[in-house]
Amino acid sequence: MERNAYIRRAAGAVALGSALALSALVCAAAPASAQMPTLTFVGETGGDDVSLLLGSASFSADGVGLKPVFGLTSYLLTVDGGDTDVTVEPWVGLRQRWNTGFLQGKVGYAWKSADDNDEGTTGIPLFGGGESGVVVGGHAEYWGDGSMGLQGIGSYNTASSFLWSRARATFGVAPWSGGTLALGGDLVWQGHLDDDTEIGGIEQPVNTYEALQIGPILQWQSDRLIGGLGGGWKKIRDADDTWYFKVELTLIPG
Repeated sequence: MERNAYIRRAAGAVALGSALALSALVCAAAPASAQMPTLTFVGETGGDDVSLLLGSASFSADGVGLKPVFGLTSYLLTVDGGDTDVTVEPWVGLRQRWNTGFLQGKVGYAWKSADDNDEGTTGIPLFGGGESGVVVGGHAEYWGDGSMGLQGIGSYNTASSFLWSRARATFGVAPWSGGTLALGGDLVWQGHLDDDTEIGGIEQPVNTYEALQIGPILQWQSDRLIGGLGGGWKKIRDADDTWYFKVELTLIPG
């Protein structure tokens, strides 16, 4: 376990160094007007007594084409019984942008306060997994002419073998209060892709976390702001079905 912890810390140092170096290069190269971040805030809770508060800032140069992008994501996760996990994840990547959408890939490192303590136990095995480690991800977004939106996001924690993914579709239904009211649906799957862990140098099967969420989403969107409400059915492996509810807000720089 000590060797694995050392490898994770070394990978984290490399990832953070790369993030800081690329961040400095982008800040130096991009004009000041392009350095305003896109800000995202999410609050989510459910009948399984799991709650999430998330904040994210991402920076990218203006214009279409292939551009560097970097950001910082942080979230607080609480579970039944009062256990908490604070995660901080700096990341860097590349974004190919068109007039109708973008495609993005990224790599970062997630520090988790409820991390593996090197004695065989792990932190909260939800959302981003229970261990600090290198995180890779992808994000595809299509907005077209504004009448329809499609989204696909995936984030994989390599230390925890944990995948969080979401597919979303929205359709504009009516202009409202200076923007557009849109309705759509969400499909979220998260869970461990590896159901074994190393204990005493021997691979042992363990109970893993998997959850599926399906529900409607209501959005109000303008050129500079997107607000959303969502909720629905949540199916957790080896547990009773339950519900979830979430609030989202995205601020887009002008």
